[in-house]
Amino acid sequence: MTARTAITSNRHNTGRALAHTVLLLGVALLLTPQAQAHPAQQLPAPAVIQNHPTSALASFGRTLGQSEASEHKMRDSFQQAANRYNVPSDLLLAIAYVNTHWQAQIGIATQDYGYGMMHLTVPPGGKSLLQAAKLLREPPDSLKEDQPTNILGGAVLLSNEWTAANGNRDRLQDWYDSIARYSGISDPTVAASYTESVYNVLREGVQGTTEAGEELSITPHSDVTTTQNSKLKTQNSEQPASTDYGPAFCVPAYSGNYQAGRSGNSVNYIIIHDTEGSYQATINWFQNPQSGVSAHYVTRSSDGQITQMVRDADTAYHAGNYPYNLQAIGIEHEGFASQNTWYTEAMYSSSAELARTLADR
Repeated sequence: MTARTAITSNRHNTGRALAHTVLLLGVALLLTPQAQAHPAQQLPAPAVIQNHPTSALASFGRTLGQSEASEHKMRDSFQQAANRYNVPSDLLLAIAYVNTHWQAQIGIATQDYGYGMMHLTVPPGGKSLLQAAKLLREPPDSLKEDQPTNILGGAVLLSNEWTAANGNRDRLQDWYDSIARYSGISDPTVAASYTESVYNVLREGVQGTTEAGEELSITPHSDVTTTQNSKLKTQNSEQPASTDYGPAFCVPAYSGNYQAGRSGNSVNYIIIHDTEGSYQATINWFQNPQSGVSAHYVTRSSDGQITQMVRDADTAYHAGNYPYNLQAIGIEHEGFASQNTWYTEAMYSSSAELARTLADR
């Protein structure tokens, strides 16, 4: 994704945006904590593919994925994991799709230290991979580097989250709270948003292709409804709106991941990023006290939903350059630079309208 693509795809709506602002390409610069101008956070960088999808790391991920696919069909891996841990296979597929669009580069971490289709995390992003490895009695590296084992890890964790005393494990809608807990997202509104994304995939169905070229699909479950008596769903419906940009939700980043005010600087730039991870995982990462990074806005792939995390008047840590941070507003877009399935017309339209509004100010 490039800044020009994101803005000019709706050229008739964004002429003023182009006339009034300088747009910088900022693909995934925030993803490596060492690149930040915020010296308090110096974390070891995960093996993240950023601006160079043809790098050695990307090639390694693709080669490993293709090797595994020749031995293990992913559809079979999902079914075997589902059978072993009594979890609906389409539920595992839907979670994997929300996390990665089924194109996770095995052995390569997302921006928040998540691995594989099931987005199993290691510190500082979380501990789900370590927990799953312990339950499977497998070395953690196996869950990082072998996709079928990663899927097994997701299945055992999800199964362990099952607490619906009066529920039916074969009934998809009874997994609502279990999915939210599985996500590892601390904010209940964001966890509920993640869960709703999974159910939207189940209801609408989806077709896609793995990194190794295998076609996967979920047949629509149009009869699946999520119950209204879930606490998480109720809290999600009460998510506050942004006061800076009305169409956006407001989920504040951790206070140590941005700077209050702009030290007297005016806003002169809008910087476009991609998240190198999912929408909700990115929001959760910006709320993580150990990440040291943030952006003003995060945009969802499927429908263009926007969440504001840092006020326009404050300085987010996203550009990898402190003087630019002081003068810029950062807009994150859900997706990976090496995968073109994430960048939808809904996302482009929503992002363009936000950029136009900001530029007009």
